[in-house]
Amino acid sequence: MNTYIPGGNVKSLYINIDESLWNKKLTFYFQAGPYHLIRLYNNTNNQIFYQDSRANKHEVTIPPNTAMLEVYFNEGGALYEVEIQE
Repeated sequence: MNTYIPGGNVKSLYINIDESLWNKKLTFYFQAGPYHLIRLYNNTNNQIFYQDSRANKHEVTIPPNTAMLEVYFNEGGALYEVEIQE
């Protein structure tokens, strides 16, 4: 899966997660510099993972029972690729 999300008006990207992504590593590549955070939620909308960073690359292994992933980045930032490791 490759995606480009321009900065500016876009603040959050929500991705529904199903069993096919559990235990797989997702790598997010960001434009240099902007603050971003990644949150994972289970199917009852409880947050089960939270991490923030200013790095250009962010890796997350999706635990079982994850239902949704949120990627947030500051205005002017951009997420330009999401890589799934099989």
